[in-house]
This record gives sequence, C-alpha cells and structure tokens, in this order.
Amino acid sequence: MEALEQGDDEMVVKAVIEALGRIADPAALPAVSCVYVQIGSPQRFHRALSGFLGQTYGRKELLVVADRWFGDGPPDSLASQGVRFIAAEAAGFGSAGLGSAGFGSAGLGSAGLGSAGFGSAGFGSRFNQGVRASTGDCVARWHDCEFSAPQRLTLQVRAM
Repeated sequence: MEALEQGDDEMVVKAVIEALGRIADPAALPAVSCVYVQIGSPQRFHRALSGFLGQTYGRKELLVVADRWFGDGPPDSLASQGVRFIAAEAAGFGSAGLGSAGFGSAGLGSAGLGSAGFGSAGFGSRFNQGVRASTGDCVARWHDCEFSAPQRLTLQVRAM
C-alpha cells in the first residue's frame, strides 16, 4: 500500500465528509408513503398512528384509508406531520363477493368472511386506493396489529 503524502490525508477526510453529507442529506433519501387501511378499533388506530409518528425517518407520509376518522376530522397537527385521511371508495366485494354480513356476534358472519368492517370495499381495493393517492418514491404497508420500532422505515430504506 502506498503511503499518503502530507496533503493526501486532508483530501481523504474532505471526501469522506462530503460523502457522509450526501448520505445524511434528507433530500437525497426516498420519500416513503405508508398506507394504512383502518379496520380496527380506536385503540388500534392510535397504536398505528403512534408507531408512525415515532419513526425517526424524516421523509414519510401516512395515508389512512377508512370510512371514518376517529374524531371530528384529521387534526391540523397530524396533517402537518404527514398524516392524510383518504375517504374509502364505495366499491368492492359487496354482498355478491365474500359477503357483507360482517363479523357479527356469532363469529365470522353468516356469509363467509363478511366485510370485516370494510363496508362495500375490500382490503385490497382500499390499499390500492392509498397507493394511488401516495406521493412518495416507495410504498410501505402500515398495520395496526403490530408495533414498529422507531427505526423501521430507516432500516427498510437502507435495505433497498
């Protein structure tokens, strides 16, 4: 290995700092659209929301696709943090598909899987609706049935 001359180490340090600056530059990272199809209770919604708001990754948005928002409307404070409510489209399986009986008190409902709180649109069509409304460079699914580490999106983007 060739020895560095007196001025070479300064050039190497400058190059490393410049490269680290590009990596750390939030504008150089892809924006991530997280699509959350809301089907759970208010508690599950708040778990999903809390997990999103706790993410350390900066360039992100959360698209909540649902029939209703748990509250009077999306609070301005959440909109400024990248959370958008998308009113679910009224298209999907209906009573001719998997059934619209819902879960009911007797289990999965009398018509098979039921709508599981989806109204007349299924999970897939609602997820696709969120993807169509997304503005990010990539899409991540967001669930209310799991806990996300604060570094989840950072690690996922790094793995791409």
